[in-house]
Amino acid sequence: MSNNTEVAEAEKPAAETTAIQQFSEVRMALEAVREEYAQIKINGPDDTEGYKKAKEAAKEAGVLRRNIEARKKVLKEDALRITQAYDKTARELQAIINPIEDGLKRQIDEVDDFKAKEKLKAERAAELPIRKEKLAKYQHTYTDEQLLLMGDVEFLQALISFQQKEIEEQNEKIRQQNEANRKAEEEKQREADLQKAREDAAQAERNRVAHEQAEVERTRKEQEEKERREKILPIRADALAVIMRTVPGMTEEQINRDIRDESENIIKMSEADFSKMLDAAKEKAAAEREQHMQNLGESQKIAMWIESMLAIERPKLVEGSIMQNTVTKIVECLEGAK
Repeated sequence: MSNNTEVAEAEKPAAETTAIQQFSEVRMALEAVREEYAQIKINGPDDTEGYKKAKEAAKEAGVLRRNIEARKKVLKEDALRITQAYDKTARELQAIINPIEDGLKRQIDEVDDFKAKEKLKAERAAELPIRKEKLAKYQHTYTDEQLLLMGDVEFLQALISFQQKEIEEQNEKIRQQNEANRKAEEEKQREADLQKAREDAAQAERNRVAHEQAEVERTRKEQEEKERREKILPIRADALAVIMRTVPGMTEEQINRDIRDESENIIKMSEADFSKMLDAAKEKAAAEREQHMQNLGESQKIAMWIESMLAIERPKLVEGSIMQNTVTKIVECLEGAK
């Protein structure tokens, strides 16, 4: 390597000399006019002669510059062809030596790698059980040799990778369980909603039926009340009219008017209350008769008594019976006496 460097350093002056020689003609022409052209000056705008010389010198200088560039181009093209030839020859030679060198290096590298691995395995033999224990719970395909040859960073990365995978699997199980729980809860809620809907529908049906039954019952009671009123009013009105007819001076028109005015109260009364009402009416009628009797003569008293007796409804007896005949005779006697 040092010999090659020395050769290259020695060749530098020779290359520069060759380059100077290649530009010798242009250099000579440049040297001939350099001093002359360098001395040319234009002394202001009115220096016509100086301006003319400067313009001619600039034109000649441009010719020299272009000649330099043209010569450089020709020389570089020649040098490029030479360089390309050098490169081609060097590649041909390297194609011969490179495979030989690469084969030798490969053998050397194989030996060096084997020795380095054996040394590394010997140094890390104590770590193998520890590494195997750390990886025991994970599914892996590492051999003992691979575990021994792993660097600390590489082994830590592999361990972290397994741990991360384990965490991801656990998270996935949790996610799946949460999803299953969510679906189960949704199904439970859906079933509860359906059950509530069924119960609400059943309750609505029960309410509808109850409402219909209540309406039927209300209609029935109204009808019963109507029938009761239609049935009980005449009976109670007749019973009350019989008593009122015993009152002296009471006319049928007045009796009907008084009963009509009290008809609502008469209908609403229970049997016990109506019975009390009849007793009170009897007492009042008796008192009025007594007072009226005191104010009448004997014949008028008899006539009034007969009127009151005739006002009493006859009992319903068996047609043609002795009792019916007796009652008929009594009535006839009373009417005759009247």
